[in-house]
Amino acid sequence: PMEIDVEDLDVFAVEDVTDIGNGEPLFANFAYEDWTLLSVRYELYLLLQSFKKDLNDPDRPSFAEKDVSFYFNRYFKKTFALKTFAVSSFA
Repeated sequence: PMEIDVEDLDVFAVEDVTDIGNGEPLFANFAYEDWTLLSVRYELYLLLQSFKKDLNDPDRPSFAEKDVSFYFNRYFKKTFALKTFAVSSFA
C-alpha cells in the first residue's frame, strides 16, 4: 500500500471512499458527529427528492425552510430541530 498523508488529502479528489489509496477508507476516522451530519444530510436529500416526486408539480418543486420540521416528521416520523446542530438557520 502507498503511504498517504491523510491531513493533506483532497477528499473531493478521492475516487473510491472505501479506499483512499492505501487501503484505508475515507471514513475510517469519522467520529459520532461526522456520522450524524452525514445521516441528516442524506435524510434531507431523501426528503427533498421524495417530496418532489410525491407532489409531482413542476411549479412547486420544494417547500419553505420554515416547513422542514413538519415534512421531516411527516416522512421520517422523527423530529428535526436546527438547534440540535447548534445553528439557527440553514444559511
